[in-house]
Amino acid sequence: MFRVSLITRNSVLVNFCRTHLPKGFTLKSTTKFHWGKESLQGILLFDSDFLGENEAAILPALAEHYNGKESAVSLCIFANQESKARTLSLFPERLAKIHGVLSYRIEAGKVTLLTASEWHWFLESQRKSLKELSERVLLESENEILTNRLAQISLERNHEVRFPAFLHGKSLAITRFREKILATAASPYLYLTGKGDIPVEDFLNYYAALIRPESPLRWRPIDFAKSPKHLHSQLLWPAKKNSKNELSILCLQNLHLLGWQTQAALITHLRNLSGNQVRIVAIGNSEIARFVRRGTFRQELYSLLKKSLIEIPPLYERIDDISHIAAEYINQSNFDALAEEKIPIAKKILNRFDVSTGYSGLYMTLDLMHDLKKSKGLPVFELIQEQSASDELKAAQTFLREEIAVDPASLFDSLVSDEKNTLSLEAVERHYIAAVCQRYGWQVTEAARHLRISRKTLYDKMRRYKIARPEKRKNAS
Repeated sequence: MFRVSLITRNSVLVNFCRTHLPKGFTLKSTTKFHWGKESLQGILLFDSDFLGENEAAILPALAEHYNGKESAVSLCIFANQESKARTLSLFPERLAKIHGVLSYRIEAGKVTLLTASEWHWFLESQRKSLKELSERVLLESENEILTNRLAQISLERNHEVRFPAFLHGKSLAITRFREKILATAASPYLYLTGKGDIPVEDFLNYYAALIRPESPLRWRPIDFAKSPKHLHSQLLWPAKKNSKNELSILCLQNLHLLGWQTQAALITHLRNLSGNQVRIVAIGNSEIARFVRRGTFRQELYSLLKKSLIEIPPLYERIDDISHIAAEYINQSNFDALAEEKIPIAKKILNRFDVSTGYSGLYMTLDLMHDLKKSKGLPVFELIQEQSASDELKAAQTFLREEIAVDPASLFDSLVSDEKNTLSLEAVERHYIAAVCQRYGWQVTEAARHLRISRKTLYDKMRRYKIARPEKRKNAS
């Protein structure tokens, strides 16, 4: 409902406005108005008879107070044609900041010079203009927030604290994440979670430098997944304490695996923690509420950490940021071989990269691409043992294999040395298949996919042209 406030002593005018009020509006009439105490949103209608001799003081004050900056109010006037010349002596100069004027006349106890359709049109036009005004006010507020954010980032740059690669981008998700990190820099503890993988080391390096730019803090990781529950307390509070009492960061990974008794001790520790002591960064499962319902995680600890909860947005929610992350990772890693091509590389990854592998898969892809550039095309990823290959590595290998293109100019260097010898199609096909197999480390499945033939067809051609792996040739001899 849209609010309309009418300030008048004329009951006839009030009855007319209330009787012909369109749907979606509510009308409130009063004979007194304390504009300094009320905060309104809607249309504020003053009867010109109500203004009287105080019009010279009331109108400028109202226009300044209700100019859309604080209350989003449309300030309007009902102008009585009989007394307009007397009450609005400087009309219309004094109405420069008034949003609308509506004329009426009272004759024989009825409102004339004003119809119901005109009243409807006036309200709808004011609502439309007020909506545009509210959107402009909202935009101004967002610009003010943006200005403050840029000031914080500018201050951060003055201290030479740089965002890690995964924090780069322009998406709303990562922008809000950066804002929360800056806002919680003074908090003694932080609870970090995420739906995807979390680049813990990159984040902690940034967080340590953010707290103390001139001399970044030391941080110590504790992974509860790598130790039994009865040793968790010893990991948190070792017997040998730091005698210097130097400020440092304690990173608790896989917090949802923490033992029940140790959770109670951690609650007491967090409540007594101050900003001058050890900072704690807790990293837990994004579905930790499920462990609370199951009864394996304390509700009071979850409620305490939830006050400082910050969720890292997963890579699949930041598709448009992948190019920014890739380019920044190339810069920070000093990959000279990829530096000149970082924008094209980033665009290719943006279009074809498997985002389900997360930040680690993206970084591994860039690492392997850099190795390929240094080795001038040697498929070094084939040298990695299959049993040690993770999902991220498999995704990176798949992406790189699709990117590798066999250079025809280098395939037949030995064949074109003698221009008098003609090349048959069979000779070209034989050398091409051998080059592709060598490029893919003699992985027949990958080579067949590159050649767009089946594995059976490739095996048949290899037998026909007597193409074999190098180690098989040695055994045969």
